Amino acid sequence: MKKKIIIALTLIGILNLNDFAATPGIGNKVSGISDGKYRFFSGFDFGDIPSDKHDTSLTQRVNSEIDYVIADDIEKNNNEKYAIVGHSQGGLRVLAYATMLERRITDSSLSAAERQKAKANYNRLCAVITMSGIDKGLMAIENNFSTFKSKLIADGNIWLKGIRGVARVTITTTLIERTVMGILGISKAEDIIKFLPIILPGFGESYIMSGWNGESYSKIPEVYDMVPGSDFIKTNVSSSSAVIYKKQIGINIINNILFGHTEPVYAFFIAIKDNPKFSSSLPVGYVVGTDSNTLGLAEEKEAEIRKCCSVAADVFEVAHIINLAESYITGNLMGHYQAHEACCAARDWFRNVDDELNDLKGSSENDGLVAKGSQFYPKRFYNPVTAEYEEVHSNVLGKTSEGYVAVAKNHEAINCDKTFNDIVIPMIEDALNEDF
Repeated sequence: MKKKIIIALTLIGILNLNDFAATPGIGNKVSGISDGKYRFFSGFDFGDIPSDKHDTSLTQRVNSEIDYVIADDIEKNNNEKYAIVGHSQGGLRVLAYATMLERRITDSSLSAAERQKAKANYNRLCAVITMSGIDKGLMAIENNFSTFKSKLIADGNIWLKGIRGVARVTITTTLIERTVMGILGISKAEDIIKFLPIILPGFGESYIMSGWNGESYSKIPEVYDMVPGSDFIKTNVSSSSAVIYKKQIGINIINNILFGHTEPVYAFFIAIKDNPKFSSSLPVGYVVGTDSNTLGLAEEKEAEIRKCCSVAADVFEVAHIINLAESYITGNLMGHYQAHEACCAARDWFRNVDDELNDLKGSSENDGLVAKGSQFYPKRFYNPVTAEYEEVHSNVLGKTSEGYVAVAKNHEAINCDKTFNDIVIPMIEDALNEDF
């Protein structure tokens, strides 16, 4: 997924990363300090990174990025305050950067000089800002892809049964079915995964396919590090704790010979509280994308994909009508009624492709790729046991009661000059002026 970042304040000194040469897969992902006093951490340029090059863990990556920033600042004699801004996976990394850099200050395994360098660098860190950040992990791949796989296989079965339903309208069912299946390259429900890279080029191939195929953590650690609740996230970004509470859900009416009475019915629920690892005093800003149009990420291919979905829906619609009529004529001896139902389900899938894709992403509120709830950590947590709000982290930039700034852009489009000029730069200025 190629990203062109056009920023009003020119980024200078795009880093050479010679220091990272010994660490495979690190890539050129951190800008030098800019005129705006920030460093930019980008996500992946999927067009340049082969799908099998994900063998660097995020722990390795962030440690290397810390090393680079410290060395670069020393070389340039830069002692001024700075912010770190991360887009996409870069958002997850900048949050971890803040935690891991602060942790170095008291790390006894480091030399006194290294601890001092970390302290000097951390004391200059004025803000951390994420844009469409995968801050809580990518919900689409939670439970190590198992949830995603089950959803996609269910969708694949809808496609498969629908195609068979189309074939059922003819006498030469088997021939038609084989022809259609051959053209689409579908012989079983799991084959629907082949279409994901078309809808999500780069990401679909580079991340989802590798996890779908069951690659081990040692082969693709950076993919598994983005799974919600991964060890990387729990150690360096935020852990979570469960608050179990009881809530009345109804009333039982008890009748007996003498008199009746009512008894409340209770059930137990779980509320999840986030416990960020980065300092609660560190100013953090979240820029959240809200354009949930996944097909919009395909850019110029969107119109073509939507047209194909519309044509598919029309084909299933016609097939359902024919199958329904044939079921009455034949008394459903040929299974036309079941074919009619299958065609209806497939028709509805393609007519509601946006909702179906949202289901795969795990939330109807998202930026086309990342669920809205995954893009930020809330300022406060409501504890249902005590009926009180508990502070998660108070220094949230953006001057909003929600704790984030929403932008009606998708995961890719949010990374643009307008977002920087209108939202990111003012956040940095507030942090530099200690006005948050």
